[in-house]
Amino acid sequence: MRRILVLTTLPAVFLPAPLWAQDSLATQLRQCSVVVGSVERLACYDQLARRPLPAPLPTPMAAPAQMPQRPAPAADFGADTLPQAPPVPVPRSSLESITSPVTDFSFDVRGHFIVTLANGQIWRQIEGDTVNVPLRKDRTHTATVSRAILGSYSIRFDNPRGLFKVLRVR
Repeated sequence: MRRILVLTTLPAVFLPAPLWAQDSLATQLRQCSVVVGSVERLACYDQLARRPLPAPLPTPMAAPAQMPQRPAPAADFGADTLPQAPPVPVPRSSLESITSPVTDFSFDVRGHFIVTLANGQIWRQIEGDTVNVPLRKDRTHTATVSRAILGSYSIRFDNPRGLFKVLRVR
């Protein structure tokens, strides 16, 4: 039975490159993932990795874009964790922390906060942080966002006291 599966899946592994080039990478990976034997599946992935990538489609010449102005260092603080449509490396800011008044905040159904700072940044408490913060609308709050270990960020409010793990949303 195993030999039959191997014999039926091996042609898919050794197809000529032009036929493979017609399929997307995701389709090719799915084809390899259904191979039953671990050695045969690994051989399928190895063959896929050795294949040359299809040539990119030519793009029309665009007018030279003006160089964007670099925002102030505080504006890009924490931007390295923002989701980006095409991944564009965001240069790490030299700042270690920022302090800004809180202009708005809300809570999700689990009690995790989402804070908007006066500089326009929005920070969300991460799922793994189980401490609920008692922010109140009748008080003004100031937040200090600091770099933490392993590229994470922490936020501390002046009132109430506490340290919370956050992720920058915008």
